[in-house]
Amino acid sequence: MSKIAFIIPGFGCPTKNKEYQQIAGFFKKKNIKPILIETDWKRNTHLEYVVQFKEQYLRNVDNGDQVYVLGFSFGAMTACITAPELKPTMQILCSLSPFFKEDIPLVKSWWIKYHGKHRKSVFEKLSFSDIAKKTVCKTIILAGNKEGNEVEHRAKDAKKKIKNSELVFIDGVNHNIADEGYLKKIKEIIEKI
Repeated sequence: MSKIAFIIPGFGCPTKNKEYQQIAGFFKKKNIKPILIETDWKRNTHLEYVVQFKEQYLRNVDNGDQVYVLGFSFGAMTACITAPELKPTMQILCSLSPFFKEDIPLVKSWWIKYHGKHRKSVFEKLSFSDIAKKTVCKTIILAGNKEGNEVEHRAKDAKKKIKNSELVFIDGVNHNIADEGYLKKIKEIIEKI
């Protein structure tokens, strides 16, 4: 039995970024093998991101392995969407993006415009409520307390709907996993695994 941690970066972020390397190091110190997920963000939708992650997951996991999945922003969405099927031991959802079907009426219109019509059509099909009902793994939800109403709402709703979940707001942090306060909190959580 192996212990494996998948780290899924946020939209457009490469895994070579210092913050993702630091997170990988936190897992290594716990004798958990980190696997950083490379994602082709260009002109793809969340359904393609999910397929890319699942392929890498299935290549690396055997029955009986303890699996941890940490995702940031769109990476957290990918982790969340796949959790009912892949059933990791635990997921850590960092700044879960508010782009599920239930969120679309609440988010700023320019956010949707930025991601385009093609991605929006996929967001409108992703029901957070349906995903949450099927999620059985332990779930830690992290969010900065300066990320804005949309991310705060998504985090609180996730806590309410995902059984066996915990919500932690990080003081003084916006939508930035590289923030020292954010990394400190992630380290604390991983040290308790």
